[in-house]
Amino acid sequence: MEDFCRFDILEGRAALGDPAALREFTPSAPECSHFIDALEGKIELRTAWRDVIDSSCQSFTDPAKCRADFMKAERRPNPEDAIKLDVLMWGWNTCSTPYLKANNFRLRDSMLAALEKDFRRRFKVKALPCAD
Repeated sequence: MEDFCRFDILEGRAALGDPAALREFTPSAPECSHFIDALEGKIELRTAWRDVIDSSCQSFTDPAKCRADFMKAERRPNPEDAIKLDVLMWGWNTCSTPYLKANNFRLRDSMLAALEKDFRRRFKVKALPCAD
């Protein structure tokens, strides 16, 4: 839970104008830093955005419609804000999510086993409610 919480807080800070906060999520930093660079203005934002569109839309049944939906951001009142949000959510978030501890299945399984063991130690359950 702490990992999810930290992830969400860092993403929220980035959405509020502090994209450098994303670097604090160190598990994904080497792989996903180009999205942070784009959000910070170190590399061209729209180039990164187009890369996000291409990678996001390739798995859709209608890639052209997917691209058209993304491109609507250019017609919004604050297109740069919409584009940054796409890079944050569809770029950095998608790139970083696999690095959450809950997505490390070996680690997740060991954490769940430890939680179950602790639960059973604290509460004496004679039969599970649906065990019949």
